[in-house]
Amino acid sequence: MSKMTDDTLAWLKGFSSSNQWIKGIRSQETLDNYTKYLHQYCQAVQKNPDELIALKVEGLRNIATEKEFQAEQLLNNYLYDNTDLTINIKLSVWNAVKSFYKANWRELNKNVGKELTKPEPDPRTPKMKDIIEMEEAMTYHRDKAILWFVESASCRQGTTIKLNWKDLKPTSELLKHTRDEGQSTRSLQEDSQIAKEVPFYLEIESERLKGAGKGKYKGVKQISFLHHFAVKKLEAYKEELKKRNITITPDAPIFVALESNQHNRKGDRLTQLQSIFWNASVMAWQEGEKMFSAQDFRDVLQSALENANVHPNIASPMLAHKVKGVDKHYSNHDIVEFLFAFRSALPWLLPQTVEKVTAKLDEEQRRLSIVENRNTTLEKKVDDMSQLIGMADLINSKQDWDEVQNFFKELRWKKELKERAEANQWEEKSKEAFLREQKGET
Repeated sequence: MSKMTDDTLAWLKGFSSSNQWIKGIRSQETLDNYTKYLHQYCQAVQKNPDELIALKVEGLRNIATEKEFQAEQLLNNYLYDNTDLTINIKLSVWNAVKSFYKANWRELNKNVGKELTKPEPDPRTPKMKDIIEMEEAMTYHRDKAILWFVESASCRQGTTIKLNWKDLKPTSELLKHTRDEGQSTRSLQEDSQIAKEVPFYLEIESERLKGAGKGKYKGVKQISFLHHFAVKKLEAYKEELKKRNITITPDAPIFVALESNQHNRKGDRLTQLQSIFWNASVMAWQEGEKMFSAQDFRDVLQSALENANVHPNIASPMLAHKVKGVDKHYSNHDIVEFLFAFRSALPWLLPQTVEKVTAKLDEEQRRLSIVENRNTTLEKKVDDMSQLIGMADLINSKQDWDEVQNFFKELRWKKELKERAEANQWEEKSKEAFLREQKGET
């Protein structure tokens, strides 16, 4: 955390009301955001957290007076009178302050801030072109590995930074295990190809997922996969770690700081990924044309699974969502079924190579040429038929018909003469070239 964040947290912990509130926040990302915006609100209204609670308590003691909703009125004034604040900042302050009061058993009236309307968010699912352009804007192999890791595994930011190297499990061992138990009819060659396409899978328990397995998140589990392109980026990142003398062990975090800075020491687990995605967006599109977050990348796998017509009950565990509908508790589909579902979505997750694109273009060009040739031949036939039909009106006797036949014989004869002349000309040129070569001429 930055010094400013440390100072804000220390200040808030100095008051019993906000200290109690902080203890109940489980997510580090939520803690960072909420403390930032509660502190901003306190500074703006010139009251500390305990004074804010006292204001609400006073209102509860003076029902049906102008003091009853004074805490709500203070927040409303801040939200509606500050025209310099963006709607997103206002909503962030609103959420943080409401959470603070609720944690202290002094919940604000539900109508506070009700006039705030958040605009519909722009659809920000990255396309393959966007992902490639962001990767090209990145400098470190670590950042490129994170980009494709999140694209493939669809883990939330808070989960990704908690992962260790031992969480990556070889798909080949999973397939071998099912085959040894007689649960597979696939050949060794088929399993080898599958493991090549999807080298690793992850089983992530609820404690490292959103909600930490508590309340409505109880029983949630994520099954993730890494396709070969993401693994290729991960291998390049490993080499980067070795060059920087950062040790890789099974219990070590996957994504670490490459250098010591104000947030981390070299080799420490990263505490957030958002700056990596924002910086790449800024570098890729200088004018701020597009801005993608780590969360936006979770939509990539979801869209790919939808395109592959994967059933929602299969897709949900791969997205760390609870299975909905009749199968309210965790479904019984095993990891191999998830693997095949993920594999079916690979065409929408993998970038096409230059060779594939070139081959496709060549194939399209070939087809276009065939169509053009057919059109030319068809046009010629139509033209010949038009001539023939035009002549048909002039045929009134056997002599007229003989003249038409002689006309077409003459056309065929002239065509044959032209083809022979071209063939002879090519043969003469070939002889001349051969003789020059024998004489050593160029």
